[in-house]
Amino acid sequence: MGLALDPGPGLAALQAWGGQVSAYGSSNQTVVDKVPPDMLHMIDPHWCAFCEREKANQAPLIRLNKVRARVAAMTGMSEKTVSRIFKKGEVAASTSQKLKSPGKHRQKRKTDWQKQCEHVKHLEDKFYERDGCMDNITDKFIIELGNDSSTDSDTADDDVYASDSDMYQFPPMNPLWHGLLGFTIGVLGFVSITGNGMVIYIFMSTKSLKTPSNLLVVNLAFSDFLMMCAMSPAMVVNCYNETWVWGPLACEIYACCGSLFGCASIWTMTMIAFDRYNVIVKGIAAKPMTNSGALLRILGIWAFSLAWTLAPFFGWNRYVPEGNMTACGTDYLAKDWLSRSYILVYSVFVYFMPLLLIIYSYFFIVQAVAAHEKAMREQAKKMNVASLRSSEAANTSAECKLAKVALMTISLWFMAWTPYLVINYTGVFESAPISPLATIWGSLFAKANAVYNPIVYGISHPKYRAELYKKFPSLLCQTSPQETGSVASGATAVSKEKPAA
Repeated sequence: MGLALDPGPGLAALQAWGGQVSAYGSSNQTVVDKVPPDMLHMIDPHWCAFCEREKANQAPLIRLNKVRARVAAMTGMSEKTVSRIFKKGEVAASTSQKLKSPGKHRQKRKTDWQKQCEHVKHLEDKFYERDGCMDNITDKFIIELGNDSSTDSDTADDDVYASDSDMYQFPPMNPLWHGLLGFTIGVLGFVSITGNGMVIYIFMSTKSLKTPSNLLVVNLAFSDFLMMCAMSPAMVVNCYNETWVWGPLACEIYACCGSLFGCASIWTMTMIAFDRYNVIVKGIAAKPMTNSGALLRILGIWAFSLAWTLAPFFGWNRYVPEGNMTACGTDYLAKDWLSRSYILVYSVFVYFMPLLLIIYSYFFIVQAVAAHEKAMREQAKKMNVASLRSSEAANTSAECKLAKVALMTISLWFMAWTPYLVINYTGVFESAPISPLATIWGSLFAKANAVYNPIVYGISHPKYRAELYKKFPSLLCQTSPQETGSVASGATAVSKEKPAA
């Protein structure tokens, strides 16, 4: 008899890494199995199997009460009547028995009752398509009242169940993915909160850094700081529990905060680009930004962002769980064009427009600096010197520095937001299946933009670095150059004369 070797938990974990159903048991498992009952009405059918007919009596009571109240309000029927239609096994026998007697009056009552039931079924199906997983529990009674035929009932059940099976279903994600996601968002949250907190502290506590332009940098850091304060802890807990555990209201607030802070950060980056464009391209002719002007811009950014993020609370789209159910966002899987229009219009004003404005600004900034560098070289030739720059800055010109900052800004923008935009558009246009894993990583990349920004806009600032090393000497690994000039302005000291010919 051969000796069977235990492959061990490591190999088993690797075999299950793909998140396949076979690794977790029966094939009827879905990614939404652990979602709390009071959250089911928020789940889009894309993420789950249709609820089985035989499990209808296990539907959450709170969900049924909400549906009954809405159906009653829309049909003009009393909630008691609607409840009778919804109750399984009671009205079918009693009502059918009463309505089987011959006579025009009895037949009319039966027809009216059947029409009411059909209308309720239509509304129920409408709510199903809009609000996610919910059992169609009136079918049986409509068929019994209309036809009194068990054969028709069976046929109808088979047809509906066949259409249900066409829904794209997802197995539960491997717990290793939840652990990796939780660890990643935890690290990103720590780095972002620490980094942005330092940016806010240093810029606000250093007198020389309290300039109108730097108020925009502080606003960017403040927005990113709040982003990770709101996103990271909640998602870490959700990844540990492998589902959303904070309830429907918290889901909506979470998604609203993510959208609000993301929108504020994007438009703050745009205003920073405009400010640099104003100073570098227009130069002396530009009107300098004042403290009141900077504060007015910041107020406008937050008002604009708040208007966009509050719209889903008033019926223009909605906030729902997404991906592996550990995060919430806008409903880009909705079938109605009112909800889809929100995604499309939002993407224009919060992605494409800021992106084009940033590219426009940095294009002319780099162009202006290149022209300035060319003029300096020509002037150096006329003065018979090798360069008008100091020898220390000769190898790294302002043009190169600025080009790198511009390239980094735009590249990180694309890295952070483009994957999530592609996921949203894929859901809106139904161009391809969207997996929970791809969705949640896209959402995570967008949140990671809060980590990039303090590096690009804070650490690249020479005066900020000097104050950072001054206030936190332990961060100083080596003697830093005493840079006090801006990236946009180079030193203009004469370096050395050319040897005479």
